[in-house]
Amino acid sequence: MLSGEEVVLRLAGYLLQIKEGERLHSVREFAKAHNTSVGSVSNALASIEGSGAVKIDRRGHLGSFIETRSIGQLWAIAEREPMVVAFPLIAHPCLEGFATGLKKQLREAGMDVYLIFIRGSRTRMKALRENKCHIAVMSTFAATQLCSDEEELLLGFPAESYVTRHEVFYRPDQPAAGKPLRVSDDRDSIDIHGLTELEFDGADVEFKPVTFMQLPRLLKNNLVDAGIWSIDDMRPQLMDGAILHRPLSDRVIEIVDDSDTCAALVGRSNYGSVRAVIEATMDVATILDVQQKVVNGELVPEY
Repeated sequence: MLSGEEVVLRLAGYLLQIKEGERLHSVREFAKAHNTSVGSVSNALASIEGSGAVKIDRRGHLGSFIETRSIGQLWAIAEREPMVVAFPLIAHPCLEGFATGLKKQLREAGMDVYLIFIRGSRTRMKALRENKCHIAVMSTFAATQLCSDEEELLLGFPAESYVTRHEVFYRPDQPAAGKPLRVSDDRDSIDIHGLTELEFDGADVEFKPVTFMQLPRLLKNNLVDAGIWSIDDMRPQLMDGAILHRPLSDRVIEIVDDSDTCAALVGRSNYGSVRAVIEATMDVATILDVQQKVVNGELVPEY
């Protein structure tokens, strides 16, 4: 038999996943499904209603329906912790704008939310799998590569919402004929690692394990000859001509099809409360509008 507190937590989690206007299970149905008493469920429902988290429209034999609900309050009751979102390290306005828009949407729904910043999509996915965050932000390309049956793409965004584009950056003086090209490769980043393997497939290269944020220094100090990173991050490094750049090859662009530039929210597939919050709070157009205002300098980033 569940304790009274456990019944409240489960009921709040259930109510979080019921949309306004939808019919609720009866108290008796919920009690049977969760192996508890009708009295415990009635008391839990009264407690949640009393907190103002939901307003229920009771229509006699027709059943009871959600009239209004507070996503933030129901989350707080059901989960008893803030929502934690694992974000990439932020170094350019595109990601600053995305983080600002995402957090703004959750805050407006009454959510207590924290962003944590972790380098590499592989590492962010590890944090998600170890329950250190509720959502991991990455590109659609990385999400497709990393998601198992245990994870799912909760929400996808259009091209250039994550980065403007990835390019190949290289030194003006390339290796002499017969010498392999030294190419940086960050295996923690599925975007960088995957694109690097595709771009240099079949070429005479020597891959150098690195942290992608070190790429400008490595190129300028003649420690690598080339590497892939986003133009957003590298643009400030291109002023003096010490680093050149070119687009990814047409073959790679065709394979990837902009998925490396599309932002994605990834969650655990069995976590219905997180999915319910995203469905109820996220408006893609609004987030993109905030992002663009940050990029244009019309809005101060706040995340």
